[in-house]
Amino acid sequence: MLHADGNWNVSRLSELLDQAVVPHVLGVLSPSFDDVRDRVAWRLTPTGAFTVASAYEGFLSPSWDVCDPKWSSIWSLPVAQRARMFLWLVLRQRLMTNVERVRRGLSSDPSCSSCGCYSETILHILRDCPPVRSFWKSIIPQVEHECFFGASLDHWVAMNIKTSRALGPSTPPWSCFFPSFLWQVCLNTDASVSLPDHLGSLGGVLRGSSGDWLRGYRQSVGVVSPLNAELWSILVGLQLAFSMGFSRVQVQSDSSVAIRLILDPMAANSFSSLVRRISSLQNLPWSLRFLWVPREMNMVADGLSKLPSLNDFHLQIFDNIPESIRPLLVRDREGPPYRHRC
Repeated sequence: MLHADGNWNVSRLSELLDQAVVPHVLGVLSPSFDDVRDRVAWRLTPTGAFTVASAYEGFLSPSWDVCDPKWSSIWSLPVAQRARMFLWLVLRQRLMTNVERVRRGLSSDPSCSSCGCYSETILHILRDCPPVRSFWKSIIPQVEHECFFGASLDHWVAMNIKTSRALGPSTPPWSCFFPSFLWQVCLNTDASVSLPDHLGSLGGVLRGSSGDWLRGYRQSVGVVSPLNAELWSILVGLQLAFSMGFSRVQVQSDSSVAIRLILDPMAANSFSSLVRRISSLQNLPWSLRFLWVPREMNMVADGLSKLPSLNDFHLQIFDNIPESIRPLLVRDREGPPYRHRC
């Protein structure tokens, strides 16, 4: 991290740290063996002592991230909030690809399970995997293929959300269609466990690329733990999605533990029969992606899981939106009343 003369090695720092962090490190005097021992100090006050006022001011101050215009471009798109959130996750490289799972120590195999490519990156999933590539080729003019398929991830997203041309004379601009094409069918799942009887109820919703309602469901599942209730909801939702013939489904749950168990490389041999059953569904002829989302993005599924029970354990299917759920769906499509930091 240091040169022989004791100064920071900028090249080495750039290799190991995010580019937005490097300038902050360079602003700190490089360590020296002749200096006093390290000690804890509060950097937001001149004296190094903690104060509540400085903590509050620091919380409201901008983060280390450089404010990039691409973030405002995403949040201002006239598309469903979920599509905007998905683009944000893409550019933040927060999607759980096999490359990312290897980086986090969750797997040792970075290859694509669909085509066998040695590296399943975000760009591979969204653009370069052969089945997906064939889809893009069917709608992108051939003269634009070189630019479309040759761009880096950031440039690829940026140029597509800024393109104003339309596919047809009466269709919205491409900048609105592009996030929807990326989005695929979305399955949101949730569950709740009542006290003191510990009876579980699950709910979920299948929606299209523009956030439109496809089908909802609710079911009581007996006495279960909160985790098993979440896994039950994912399993039932996937079974419903497969029965409807969907070939690309993104599963969203606000249970980080459930998602982690499903994505574990040993999920097929998990101690949980629910995890094993969900894992076996990935072997069917379709493409599944699992994603954790914050609770604020999962309110429709949460509302469905809490609908009044019919006092039986049969699966309830909702082809139409229950009236009590409609406000949640509208709120979700228009965007929740909180702001994202870039």
